[in-house]
Amino acid sequence: MEWQIIVALVVVAPLILFPVVFIWYLTAGGLVAALRERRKVKAAEMERIGVAAEQHPAEAIARTGKH
Repeated sequence: MEWQIIVALVVVAPLILFPVVFIWYLTAGGLVAALRERRKVKAAEMERIGVAAEQHPAEAIARTGKH
């Protein structure tokens, strides 16, 4: 392979890959944010109805430190 082709590939590869990686980053970031929000809403709802301690007594014991 001639050196001009290698230089062209080195220059063009980041130009092609940058938009792909950027869109993937935005998509993954949105998914993470959505999952965090869902977890927060679910925890608030569980706390509101008081089910957390009833369904998961081990977690309640771990939080209080009492055995």
